[in-house]
Amino acid sequence: MTNQEFKHGLENEWQKLLIAIQFYSRIPIRLNCAPEEKQLDSASRYAPVVGALVAGISAAFYYLSEPYLGATSAAILAVGVGVLVTGAFHEDGLADSADGFGGGWDRSQVLDIMKDSRIGTYGSCALTLSLLLKVGLLSALSGASVLIALLSVHMLSRAIAVTLIYTMDYVQLDQKTKVKPVAKYLSSRDMRIALALGLMPLLLLPGAAVIASLSVVILVRQSCQYYFNKRLAGYTGDCLGACQQCCELAILIALVASI
Repeated sequence: MTNQEFKHGLENEWQKLLIAIQFYSRIPIRLNCAPEEKQLDSASRYAPVVGALVAGISAAFYYLSEPYLGATSAAILAVGVGVLVTGAFHEDGLADSADGFGGGWDRSQVLDIMKDSRIGTYGSCALTLSLLLKVGLLSALSGASVLIALLSVHMLSRAIAVTLIYTMDYVQLDQKTKVKPVAKYLSSRDMRIALALGLMPLLLLPGAAVIASLSVVILVRQSCQYYFNKRLAGYTGDCLGACQQCCELAILIALVASI
């Protein structure tokens, strides 16, 4: 590989990272032009890096506020900041999926409900319970374990959600799914990179916590894939968000129980 090829390769990866940050968060990133569909697909490999940024910002607010406000209020701030940084990107998927699967009887009806911008009873309950559980679990941790937990849940959950793109088909029925960008294809190389990045925080955890985290996240991931295939014969962008949120909660529960 020549120096020119190496430089071009680095520039290409940097561009993918910027696309991932712009797509998966509200962090202000300016690109020269709108990314193509193939670029968005490949940029998904860096979703765990976006998770690391979200975790770092959330942790900063936690540690700055905890000495003055206490663990519970600091946890609320950390979770709230995480939602703001991502623009509730994944939480929106959780709420829409809960409404769709909870209120829809068949495939067409589920997709039709998912595209509705209004939030229903199922979505409200899922979102409220999810946020409350995150705050409660995070406030049970202390010291360095808070940062490690935030890195683990944000990075690994995004990596796991991305793998669904590789193993499942994208669903769109008569344009009834939301008209918004979503990754529809993932190469095996992209998936391996995403998983490698997502697993990195686990190196900071004790063995029991690693085993617990991997066990629950694999269970949740496989359950999501089975359920999405059963109800939709594939996935939508909302399904990916719902899977990420479920994985995030599962990992956090495992960490609090084992640390």
